[in-house]
Amino acid sequence: MKNSKWFIIGFIIILLLVVLGYAYYKGWIHTDWHWLTVILAALAGPFYFISNIFGKNRKLENIIKNSTTRKHNELEHRMVYDNVIKQKEQRIQQLEAEVNQLQTKIDSLDLQYKTIEQKYNNETDVTTLQNQFLDAYEDEM
Repeated sequence: MKNSKWFIIGFIIILLLVVLGYAYYKGWIHTDWHWLTVILAALAGPFYFISNIFGKNRKLENIIKNSTTRKHNELEHRMVYDNVIKQKEQRIQQLEAEVNQLQTKIDSLDLQYKTIEQKYNNETDVTTLQNQFLDAYEDEM
């Protein structure tokens, strides 16, 4: 219906221009065309003003509607990804805490290893073992 309405209006305007052109060609209208354009321009201003006041600008409404829809979608998108980012940051903090605990365990095991190695080296020292052997079995020799 919308397209047919504009088609009819356009057809009427073209028909009117053809009639005016024919009348000018036959000499029935004696006018300078620039005065006609001035009159039409003077009529177009108030017509446009009144149509904006009483009519709805569908393009503007569509732009506003699309803008609000886009803003709403962007807000939802941002909220979803903010939650994902928070979860990832929490997971990173948990992993960092686990890494710190494991590093502490590694340090304590390293210290234990060094103390056990030191004990082992003290107990397996050849000179110390010889001295202990000589102290223990010196009489029997």
